[in-house]
Amino acid sequence: MQALLSANPSLLNQLRGIYTSTLSPSDANSTYESNQAQDRSRSYNPRGRGRGRGRGRGSGGYHATTERKAPWSQEGADEEALTAIKRTRNREGRESLVMTEFVRIVNESLAGSASPTANGVADSAEM
Repeated sequence: MQALLSANPSLLNQLRGIYTSTLSPSDANSTYESNQAQDRSRSYNPRGRGRGRGRGRGSGGYHATTERKAPWSQEGADEEALTAIKRTRNREGRESLVMTEFVRIVNESLAGSASPTANGVADSAEM
């Protein structure tokens, strides 16, 4: 596993993103707020103006094209994470091969485990 991660540094970032997507909004909120603070500091203008783009285009809010999501649930978040892994594995190129290898390593390590939960995860990750 360590060799795979060191040879493919982008994999760790992908896995962090997938993991973060499984956190409840209250758990992920601190990460979100920290990112928002960084964004605000980058867009700071001492004259009190924003970035200068997007002004005068309405007040935001609901738009007809905005997709409404169901309330957050752990099951839904886990399903979205598995979908992200599947999408990566179905792509062409190195990313797909790396994710496929990651899933293979995880399945092998879970197959050695006697935990019923671990076997359920391995079955879901088979994709």
